[in-house]
Amino acid sequence: MGPVPYKIIDRLHDEVKTNIKLNQQVISLIQSFVKYLKEPRYQSPLTINELSDLFKRFYQDLNVLIICVYTQSNSTKKQLISECDYFNENPKIFDYLLAIANYSNSSIRLLKRSDNDALYQLRVFNFYKFLIILESINLAEHELFRSGDDVTLYDEIFKFDQRDIIYEEFLKEKLDTLKELNIPFERKLDLSDEEIEILQKNIDELDECKTPFTKLKSVVNLQKKLIGFLSNKYNESINNDILLPSLIYLLIYKLNHKNLYLNFLFIKHFLNIIDTNPDLYQLNLYLSYNPYSERPPLKCKKTSLLGYLNLHDSQFLAQEHKIDDEFDFFTNDKDLITFINSNYLNFGELNYYLTNFEAIIVYLSNTTISELAPNIEINKNIIKFPIDKLVDEELLSHFQFPDGQIAEEINRSRSSSILNQISNKISETRSRSSSMKKENFPTVDEGWKIRNIFKINQDDTEDDNSIFSPTKRSNSLMTKLSPSHSRTRSSSIENKRNSITQKFSNGVSEFMTKLNQSDVNPSNSSLQSIEQEASGRQRTTSLQILDKWFNNLSVSKKPEVVNEEVDLHELTKYHNMDFENLTIKDLKILKGYYDQLCINVLKDDLNAESIDSDKLHENIITSSSSL
Repeated sequence: MGPVPYKIIDRLHDEVKTNIKLNQQVISLIQSFVKYLKEPRYQSPLTINELSDLFKRFYQDLNVLIICVYTQSNSTKKQLISECDYFNENPKIFDYLLAIANYSNSSIRLLKRSDNDALYQLRVFNFYKFLIILESINLAEHELFRSGDDVTLYDEIFKFDQRDIIYEEFLKEKLDTLKELNIPFERKLDLSDEEIEILQKNIDELDECKTPFTKLKSVVNLQKKLIGFLSNKYNESINNDILLPSLIYLLIYKLNHKNLYLNFLFIKHFLNIIDTNPDLYQLNLYLSYNPYSERPPLKCKKTSLLGYLNLHDSQFLAQEHKIDDEFDFFTNDKDLITFINSNYLNFGELNYYLTNFEAIIVYLSNTTISELAPNIEINKNIIKFPIDKLVDEELLSHFQFPDGQIAEEINRSRSSSILNQISNKISETRSRSSSMKKENFPTVDEGWKIRNIFKINQDDTEDDNSIFSPTKRSNSLMTKLSPSHSRTRSSSIENKRNSITQKFSNGVSEFMTKLNQSDVNPSNSSLQSIEQEASGRQRTTSLQILDKWFNNLSVSKKPEVVNEEVDLHELTKYHNMDFENLTIKDLKILKGYYDQLCINVLKDDLNAESIDSDKLHENIITSSSSL
């Protein structure tokens, strides 16, 4: 935020930061969301994009709840005034506000005022409520990301994906290698030690901050301060053609940093953007929380955040109000709204600086030594190829499944909580070998050029004054966030017989679980195994269990009778078919085949006086395996 036009603004900021505490309803919402993350409900591990969407839905509920608490409740407004030291220390200036705070139904009727003095006090209070809302959202995010038992939610999410961790390692190694090569820049930055120290402080804050918004503020402040230093040094307006190469130079040669890529991803995926035109709705915190549930809307005519704060663009006429300079404030709502939009709700500016940060990371990740300095010959893969290609090669060479374990990976437990999924991601973390395997990489197409900031021979190259003039741009950074499949391995590998009965039994188990939960959204439901549902229940043979499953099927008619003589091709056509693709008709046919199988087994034992259930189970398994 730039210089404030009135002293009272700084005073109100100090008041908010000193006395702010989270509303109990907000605390309950955060606790409910953390509980939601711990509950098993998803069929398969979430990708980083799915996890990001889940957090955005929670942020929407969080923002709406906080706005409702401080704009829709008269008792909360009175409490804010009575607990504000600044208002109470100046009773003559804020007499009308204190009268509102002390008014009760048993008191004499409060005289509503509309004079300029009263409008001034209400305008100050409305701005104070706005600061309370922003600080409450910020404090709620801190509370959320530091929640957890042994490990905080921030630590679990920050290194969510193994690919991203490897990417970060390669980026750090590449910057260290470029620093050793000492490739000269066209415009060398002669910043003082004091200026470098100020910029270094912002880089340190980027990694120390624990919420996406505070990290983004560090990115913004870093670039704004560098712009100020460059403007004073060169006496000219600074644009991206100067800013980005200068920041790249500093990151390579002057500033110590870590986790640039991981910090960017954390901001990008988990930043809470406040909707300035929210639709308010009712949140029932007494029921189990679900971010995807529908909410009953509140009957509010206002449609903007500032409208809920009783600030209106229509009030643009300056109102005469003589007061000391210490308490001087905006004389109309329109000027106050303009100030708020440009200093607190200017998300376009924040996105601009975040995009600059992304552009720098993309450039440093994709540029190669052949593009920076064609005359330098060095045999290091880290600067010969884009990092994306190096990461792909690393994953192929270090994360291949042992023979026979791919099926185990695919069929591992599907019912897990989001926090468990995040923890599993972290448990996969392994340090990469310091010396990478020497492999032959494919030919790399000519990529990003930034030759204008390096002193190199450009006689045989085209002129290019912009650092973003690619002949063939690499894939977008954000398209390479999550792996194509989970790499979490099961804790134990159980050798099971690969028979038709085994596959058939597993398939029916999954089908019946889904069928029993048909009223729940499959993407959000908790899928329990048959073993979990039948715990504590005495079980006998596979025959009895399968019969019970099929008796639960609600079908309008019995499956067609299967002839004793069935074509072998017809009988085995379902052997390699994915269970997810089977229709109800296919299941009926399979049921018929199973009935025929049981009849054949029973015929063999007709002469026996009694049928031993364990022997029958063994015969069925043997017969099905022979098919």
